[in-house]
Amino acid sequence: MPEKSHFDDQILDLEKEKELKLKDHEARVRICSSIHEVFIEAGYTNCLVYPYGSTLNGVGFSDSDLDLYVDLGFTGDSLKLSKSLAKDTDFVNIKAVPNARVPIVKAVHFPSGIKCDLSFG
Repeated sequence: MPEKSHFDDQILDLEKEKELKLKDHEARVRICSSIHEVFIEAGYTNCLVYPYGSTLNGVGFSDSDLDLYVDLGFTGDSLKLSKSLAKDTDFVNIKAVPNARVPIVKAVHFPSGIKCDLSFG
């Protein structure tokens, strides 16, 4: 087996520095719970929140966004849903993207700084 180079060590160090730590996973779980509560309080009583993407499949970094599928039991109006999310002061920079292939709501979880992309169905 070839000897590891200094460059290899730097790449491994960078990966270790940027990979999701336990505290990063815990923050993402708290965000899922907050979003669930927001939509339950808005009257979507069957709401379920599912993370997906890099956070879940193990290739996410500490600065990766959080992709969430919010199951309302029906396709929701992203403009209306963004207004529900705006009632929670933990979420800022909320933007509905209704004309995307899959309508989404983009937001930032203020306490953690984590960017969130919510799709609905």
